[in-house]
Order: sequence, then C-alpha cells, then structure tokens
Amino acid sequence: MTICRTLLERVESHANAVATNADGVRVRRLCLEIGCLANIEIGALDFCFRAIARGTCAEGAVLQIRRAPGLAWCTECATEVPVQSHLDECRHCGSGMLVPCGGDQMRLEGMEVF
Repeated sequence: MTICRTLLERVESHANAVATNADGVRVRRLCLEIGCLANIEIGALDFCFRAIARGTCAEGAVLQIRRAPGLAWCTECATEVPVQSHLDECRHCGSGMLVPCGGDQMRLEGMEVF
C-alpha cells in the first residue's frame, strides 16, 4: 500500500503540472518498469493502486507493467549473471554467493493523460 501511495503522489504531482484547465487532467495509463528482484507482486500492486486511486485523477488508470530482468554479481567467479530470483545460483560456477546489481527497481516510465 505504501508503494501505491508514493506512486499516486508522484502521478498526481505530474498530472497537476501538465493540467491546462481548472478541471485538471485524467490519467488513463501508467507505464511502469518493475524489476523481477523488486519483490513486488504485480496483482497486489494493481489491486492496491485501484483502491487508493478512487476519487483521484488516476481513478480507472491502467497499469502497463514491463518486467526488467534481474542481474547479480557472483563473488566466487567475478561474473555478472542474469537471475530470476534472489535464490538463484551462478550459471557459471554454481555458487550461491550472488549480490543483486540490477532488476530490483520500480520506475515510472511514463503516463498517458487526457
């Protein structure tokens, strides 16, 4: 819920900045990038966002989500490897000593307003 509140605050701020009339704007679509290591459940995010967006400029907005791949640095073989989970092992040496270095972000890439 906290993630959705923060997202909504950012969306409302941007929407108000582009408003050209007193009625403001309506947000139709939000384009998000969410890394596969971000520990964000997409269904829960969508449900929570719809709940807190009621009565705001983002009510009814569609969340368009692009999943970013995960990357980790293997401390054993000094290699960057793609991962899907924090529990993955290195594809090169089999070590579990991986440090995430990408794919743990959530980013608002854009929004469609009218």
